[in-house]
Amino acid sequence: EVNTKKAKPEEMGVKAIDANTLEVTLKAPTPYFLEMLTHQATYPVSKASIDKLGAEWIKPGNLVSNGAFTLAEW
Repeated sequence: EVNTKKAKPEEMGVKAIDANTLEVTLKAPTPYFLEMLTHQATYPVSKASIDKLGAEWIKPGNLVSNGAFTLAEW
Protein backbone atom coordinates (compact mmCIF):
# COMPACT_ATOMS: atom_id res chain seq x y z
CA GLU A 1 0.00 0.00 0.00
CA VAL A 2 2.85 2.39 0.74
CA ASN A 3 4.68 1.66 -2.52
CA THR A 4 1.47 2.42 -4.48
CA LYS A 5 0.88 5.60 -2.44
CA LYS A 6 -2.40 4.27 -1.01
CA ALA A 7 -0.94 4.68 2.48
CA LYS A 8 1.62 6.96 4.10
CA PRO A 9 4.95 5.47 5.25
CA GLU A 10 4.08 6.24 8.87
CA GLU A 11 0.98 4.02 8.46
CA MET A 12 3.11 1.04 7.41
CA GLY A 13 3.38 -0.44 10.90
CA VAL A 14 7.16 -0.04 11.16
CA LYS A 15 8.72 2.10 13.88
CA ALA A 16 12.33 2.75 14.89
CA ILE A 17 12.36 2.46 18.67
CA ASP A 18 16.05 3.40 18.93
CA ALA A 19 19.24 3.08 16.85
CA ASN A 20 19.22 -0.72 17.24
CA THR A 21 15.54 -1.65 17.55
CA LEU A 22 12.87 -1.86 14.86
CA GLU A 23 9.26 -2.57 15.82
CA VAL A 24 6.99 -4.14 13.20
CA THR A 25 3.22 -4.39 13.74
CA LEU A 26 1.51 -6.96 11.50
CA LYS A 27 -2.16 -6.91 10.45
CA ALA A 28 -2.54 -10.64 11.16
CA PRO A 29 -0.51 -13.52 12.61
CA THR A 30 2.27 -14.30 10.14
CA PRO A 31 4.25 -17.36 11.28
CA TYR A 32 6.72 -17.05 8.36
CA PHE A 33 7.51 -13.37 9.03
CA LEU A 34 10.94 -13.94 10.59
CA GLU A 35 11.90 -16.18 7.67
CA MET A 36 10.88 -13.42 5.25
CA LEU A 37 13.36 -11.10 6.97
CA THR A 38 16.23 -13.29 5.77
CA HIS A 39 15.53 -12.29 2.15
CA GLN A 40 18.04 -9.79 0.74
CA ALA A 41 15.22 -7.35 -0.07
CA THR A 42 14.89 -6.67 3.67
CA TYR A 43 18.58 -6.05 4.39
CA PRO A 44 19.46 -2.57 5.65
CA VAL A 45 20.97 -0.22 3.07
CA SER A 46 23.30 2.73 3.56
CA LYS A 47 21.10 5.86 3.38
CA ALA A 48 24.19 7.97 2.71
CA SER A 49 24.89 5.91 -0.43
CA ILE A 50 21.35 6.33 -1.72
CA ASP A 51 21.38 10.06 -0.96
CA LYS A 52 24.70 10.45 -2.77
CA LEU A 53 24.12 8.14 -5.76
CA GLY A 54 20.35 8.06 -6.28
CA ALA A 55 19.27 5.20 -8.55
CA GLU A 56 22.92 4.34 -9.23
CA TRP A 57 23.45 3.11 -5.63
CA ILE A 58 22.77 -0.51 -6.60
CA LYS A 59 25.23 -0.71 -9.51
CA PRO A 60 28.50 -2.67 -9.22
CA GLY A 61 31.15 -0.56 -7.53
CA ASN A 62 28.56 1.60 -5.74
CA LEU A 63 26.71 -0.89 -3.53
CA VAL A 64 27.55 -0.58 0.16
CA SER A 65 26.58 -3.80 1.93
CA ASN A 66 26.78 -5.20 5.43
CA GLY A 67 29.47 -7.80 4.81
CA ALA A 68 33.02 -8.33 3.69
CA PHE A 69 32.02 -8.85 0.06
CA THR A 70 31.93 -6.50 -2.93
CA LEU A 71 29.45 -6.79 -5.81
CA ALA A 72 31.57 -7.40 -8.92
CA GLU A 73 28.78 -7.74 -11.50
CA TRP A 74 25.00 -7.97 -11.75
